[in-house]
Amino acid sequence: RPSEYLRRRCPICFGADDYSHLSEQDLPWWIVATDACFTHCSLGNFPDPPLTHADPVTLATEDLRKAEAHVNEKRPPPQKPRAKDPDHSDEDEADEDVIPGTNLPRSIAHDCRKTFKAADENRIKGVASSNGDTGIMSLVCRHDRVLFLASMNTPGERQFYPIALLMKFFEHIPPKAKVGVLYNVGCTLHSSIGKWDFIPEIAERIIWAISIFHAYGHHWACQLIYNPRKRDKFGLSNGEQCERIWSLLQRLISHGQLSGPYHRLYTINNQVMHIEDTSLPGLGEWIRRAYKTAYRKKKVAEKKLQSLPYTRQDIEAAWQEQVAAQTKPLPRQHKTAGRKHTLEALAIHGEILTYKEQVRVLKAIKKPTEKQKTKLAEAISGLAASKVRLTKHLKAIGLPANARLHTLETKYERYVTLRANAIQHLRRIYERVVRRHFEWERTHTGTRNSANARRLTDNVVAAITRTDGSLDKTVTKFNKLAKEVNALISKKSVPPKASRMKLIPTKKTYEIDIDNHIWQDLAIDPTTDEAAPRWLTNKSLRSAIINHLQSQRCDEELARVAHEANALQSWFTREWDLLIAALRRNSGQLTGLRFACN
Repeated sequence: RPSEYLRRRCPICFGADDYSHLSEQDLPWWIVATDACFTHCSLGNFPDPPLTHADPVTLATEDLRKAEAHVNEKRPPPQKPRAKDPDHSDEDEADEDVIPGTNLPRSIAHDCRKTFKAADENRIKGVASSNGDTGIMSLVCRHDRVLFLASMNTPGERQFYPIALLMKFFEHIPPKAKVGVLYNVGCTLHSSIGKWDFIPEIAERIIWAISIFHAYGHHWACQLIYNPRKRDKFGLSNGEQCERIWSLLQRLISHGQLSGPYHRLYTINNQVMHIEDTSLPGLGEWIRRAYKTAYRKKKVAEKKLQSLPYTRQDIEAAWQEQVAAQTKPLPRQHKTAGRKHTLEALAIHGEILTYKEQVRVLKAIKKPTEKQKTKLAEAISGLAASKVRLTKHLKAIGLPANARLHTLETKYERYVTLRANAIQHLRRIYERVVRRHFEWERTHTGTRNSANARRLTDNVVAAITRTDGSLDKTVTKFNKLAKEVNALISKKSVPPKASRMKLIPTKKTYEIDIDNHIWQDLAIDPTTDEAAPRWLTNKSLRSAIINHLQSQRCDEELARVAHEANALQSWFTREWDLLIAALRRNSGQLTGLRFACN
């Protein structure tokens, strides 16, 4: 069982006697959210006498300093940025592999880190006073009840604050319990934990996600991994509990700015206790409302799924294919791309010569055995496949099928390098356009929405369009390389029959359809013969995936709500028994209580 402290904080989360059935359903025992607020700051150093709250939710200064020292010890100091290579783009500074402990490519994590202020530890987000506190960070359960608070004194949202809160939280729970954590830059913090191994004792017990209101501003590949509506185990939890706590604490902003550090935290603790006392009678209503919402959404999703001609197995398989395809690292450009493609072409040509020699030798045998006949058939098949691969490879780098390979390194390496790097940029642009189509599906529901849904849609639109500048930069770089390729063609410094590259319009790139002729340079992929995936081309299957995920989240929510109802009942039964035991010391008070209950 959790500690007595946590059972006081939230009876629904921590009042249960048994959590084994959650483990059997592979669900985290608890779901919490963390976030920072920089309006609850202090404008200066106002000395006041020490004042300690009887039941504090704020972390001690020693806990924060311990977490800060631990993070600084694990993470080396930042290195000076290296000089930029003109043959590399800004997007390619990080290696295109997956961060340890996550499924997120490094470039995607880098994009999210640049997009969100909270991910930049050195970004000043509030009153950067060196004498006072700059804000507070909270850890809140999914029922809007504060578990822990941390007072911040740094200008940015440093990672040691949420780590300190989580380390303190895990001291109060059983050693095998798993916890789901929602954070607006959860992808960045998860990446840092995987890279620097900040909390190895508890890292495997944390399931990360992004709060729903911020999720739509993240990279699409990041959403596929961390959006709580797309990943499993989070039900319908939205991670916006901290925002509601800030709203309830906003009346203390002006008071805290002119208070001393002890008085400020004492007042915040008192207000948190008041919020808990006033919200306690409504916990049963919270469960009823959550159950009705999950049941209604489940019913709508199931009705839509029944009208579509797909089995659950087909839908789940298509969804896993989509996640794998849209989260894989993208290829990078490189200044030696021409040499790389040349070596690949020469390697395939070497395979062709080897197969030709095998075919010649085996055909020269007058009375071949069955084994030799089998080898001959395999050699002929391998020869044909290698010729197809070479043809596709040459076409992919803009060369005709009859190109002389010995001239690639000496005469056309510059052309091959420029074209290969331009294709890599074009592939990035294409992937972003495809992802944008999926992002916009959240806003094109075709139904009349409530005011809250419209506000969420407006936030999604603003978050999506915020990344347009990054695409414009990539388009500019592609057009620059394409112009250099076309200039070489004009100078006839290219292989015969080399085709010109089409430029992409620098405005409204996201409005280009995914089957536009601009992408024809990507039509030939030397590594695959597969057709376009169904999850991309089949609109009804995409709708089935959305409703399938909605149904799964509702099932998780219903299972969790049932557990929380039992937890609340168990807690209330224990509290009632304790109250009766205390009142039995005075039979007169017990009689009065029975009379009041009747």
